[in-house]
Parts: sequence; structure tokens; C-alpha cells
Amino acid sequence: MSNQKSVILIVDNEAVVRYTLESMLISPEYNIIFAENGPQAIEKALEFKPDVILLDIMMPGMDGYEVCSIIRGNPILAEVPIILVTALEDHNSRIKGLKSGADDFLSKPVDYAELRARVQTIVKLNRYKRLLSERKKFESVVERANVGYLVVDSNDKIVYANPKSRSYLNISLDSNKFLEVAKNVYRCEPLEAWKNWPNLSVFAMKLPRYLVQPETLTKKTFWIKVDFFQIQDNERIIMLTDVTSEMTFKSDVNTFHSIISKKFQEPIYSIVSGLETLLKELLQKKDTDDFIRISNAALKDAHILKTEISSILKYIETDNIIRSGERFSLSMIRPMISKIIDRIELKSINIAGDEGLENKKLLFSIDAMEMIFTELISNSKKFHPKSSPIIEIHVISMDPKEVTFTVRDDGLTLSPEQIVSVWTPYYQGKKYFSKDVHGMGLGLSMVSSLIWSIGGTCSISNREDGSGVVVELNLPCE
Repeated sequence: MSNQKSVILIVDNEAVVRYTLESMLISPEYNIIFAENGPQAIEKALEFKPDVILLDIMMPGMDGYEVCSIIRGNPILAEVPIILVTALEDHNSRIKGLKSGADDFLSKPVDYAELRARVQTIVKLNRYKRLLSERKKFESVVERANVGYLVVDSNDKIVYANPKSRSYLNISLDSNKFLEVAKNVYRCEPLEAWKNWPNLSVFAMKLPRYLVQPETLTKKTFWIKVDFFQIQDNERIIMLTDVTSEMTFKSDVNTFHSIISKKFQEPIYSIVSGLETLLKELLQKKDTDDFIRISNAALKDAHILKTEISSILKYIETDNIIRSGERFSLSMIRPMISKIIDRIELKSINIAGDEGLENKKLLFSIDAMEMIFTELISNSKKFHPKSSPIIEIHVISMDPKEVTFTVRDDGLTLSPEQIVSVWTPYYQGKKYFSKDVHGMGLGLSMVSSLIWSIGGTCSISNREDGSGVVVELNLPCE
């Protein structure tokens, strides 16, 4: 039950009786309040919404019977338990009390043990009834909801699941722990956001969480966003929302992609090409320092804008690029890496791996693999203090249906916040570094979306043997 104190309202016109009853009931579990007459009792009841009312019958003016009837006629107070305290022992007075709405009786002089037992029993029943009523109201709202709702206890055991959540998780009402059930149907991504569930740090509570059903021959990738909040008694409400359309962007994104391509790509390439030509011409003349400075600045900004727009376009193409083109054969890894490092002007990269993997094919297109490794290698250069990282790529296969890539560099070490946030769209770590780092913050989010959608996993950690990071990709293969 909740740690909130139970409110007990004692109503009696005699002060000595009020204080005697208080002394019998005084406890850290109770908040005891008083009323000296009928009108004051109704006023206090409306203000405090007590868990139980101890009501004297024989009061001047408005007696206990009348107070009881008025309380029972008030929809706000109608369910509050009332114990009539009376010196009257005749049968008719008790019948009259029951007709006015009393739940129980105590005879004066009040017995200490009887009083405490009666109050404890009624308080427990009333609090349980209120909790049950609140839960029924909640269930009536969410039973028809198009969002999945679950209630789990402090051990993550499901105590309630609405029809939508049972459909999403393929469970019955007597299922066990939420995360265990979810893992039977989905992949929980990103991995860092689910570590130590359900006991999360304050920071981890703010991270986005997804349940992902990877793409199959007959179905596209299915995404569910997981949100939660705490309620009383250490219970947690979990909300499951289908965000497939948002994550795959569908028709709206394709329209946006088309508009951006037509309206921005050609002008930007034209600006860059024109400025490059202008700069070459100016370099052959004298006294043109200002023109050269201005042209260089404009060219730099045009290159930045071109890169930003390209990054957006690549990100929104993520859903299509997985399926475009032939499967990626591991025999193509070395020529692909060579092509990437030539393009971004980087020194050679050491590639090592298990023997006999050349014939394995990943469930990725060639374009998707090139996009992933371009992003990882570019990041290593971008976040290296001297923009000249030493990068090692290791390829192994411990499982016939999976290949693991480990990409290790000697750049900067990441903070705990960066490690758990790098897969989130629009997250940038540039504020932690002294140099300016350009980019939209879409790169690693794009990588994670690609990998999760085919049932792979990705993680990042700091190196244990020095500065730099290790990125691990586990990708399914045919």
C-alpha cells in the first residue's frame, strides 16, 4: 500500500471524548483531525476526504444520524466509511443508524482494542477499495486505446496489460517479467538504454528506448517506442507506441527527399564548382588578397552546407538503402575500406580477421555497408586531436549466422553521457571538444537504424589500453 497516512475524522461535541479517542488511535500511520459538531464535520470531511469517520450520535443541533445521511447523499463523500459511536444500546437506534448510512457501531465507553481493530480493518478495506476503483477507471480508459499500456511491479512483473500491449508482446494476462517477454519477440535497442532495467539511473531514464522486429522476407521492420512513468506502490506504467511510420519515414520522407534533391543539391554543387573556378583565377593575379579571403570563406561554407544536406539525405534514405543492390560479400571489405580512406584523405587502415570468411554475405546492400564504414572512419578522423587516427578493423565470426566487426581507434575518450547517447538522432558531442566539429548529428543514428532494422546490434565503449574508442557491430549473414 501507499506510504501516505490514513486520515481519521473524529466528530464529538465533547473535547474529552475527542482526545480520549485520539489517544487510543495515535500512530505514525494516521493523521487525526477533529470536528465539534455536525456542520463542522461535513466541512472537514469535504476538505480532507477521510479514510474513516468516527461519528458521535448524540450531538446538539445536527445529530449523528443527520450528518451520516448528508454525507451519504454527497457524491464526493458517499463511499467514506462511517462508524457511529453511541451510548445507546437499543435495537431501534442501531436500525436508524444503518438506514442513515452507517457502516459499523462502537458502544461507549469505547474499548481500546476493539476501536483499534475496527479502524484498522476499515482503513485497509477502504484503501484497497479506492485502489481497486482507480485501477478500474484506468483499465476502462486504456482497454480501447491504440497504445499498449502495461502496469509492472518493482520486480518488472506484469500485473496488468491492455489488449494492445498483449497483441504487441504476444502474451496472456498471466505473463511474467516485461523485459523477458519483450526479448522473446523483439530486439531491445539501443543496448545501453536497457542496461540495468528496471533499475535505471536518472540519466538513463531520459534515453529513448525501442523494441525492434527486424525485417523479414514478408514484413518490413516494425518499431515500438517504450515510455514509462512511476505510480504509487513502486509500480510503473509502460507505454508501447507503434512508431514504425516515423522511423521509416515512408511517403512524407520520400517527398521531402525529392524536394531537397531538386532545390538544394544542384545549386550547392554549382556554388562549389563556381567558387573553385573563381579561386583558381584569382590566385593567378596580384593584389587580390581580399578576393581570395572572401572566396575561401564562401567555399568553406558551401562545402559545409553540401555536407550537411548530404547527411540529411543519407539519413532519410536509410530504409531504402538496406534493400538496394546486391548483398555485401566479405571479400569486398578491403577494396571498400581503401576506397573510403582515399576519399577522406586518411592513411592506411589495418584490417585483420578470421580465415575463410570471404564467401560470407551480409544481409546488407553494398551501399549500406559503405555508408556505415564511411561514417565510422570519418568519425575517427573528425574526433582525433590531430585528425590522423590509427584505425584497426577486426572481422570474426563466432556464429554461422553472424559476423562481428570491431573498429578501434586512438582518438579521444568519451564521457558516460556520450557513450549512451551517440546512437540518438541529432545528438552531437562537439561541445566536449575544443575544436569545432561540423555535422547534423545524424551519422551514428543512421548507422544504428540500419543495423537494428536487420536484427544486428551495435555498441561503443572506451578502450581499456589507452585513449580512443571501440565500436562493435554484430551483423547477420546468409
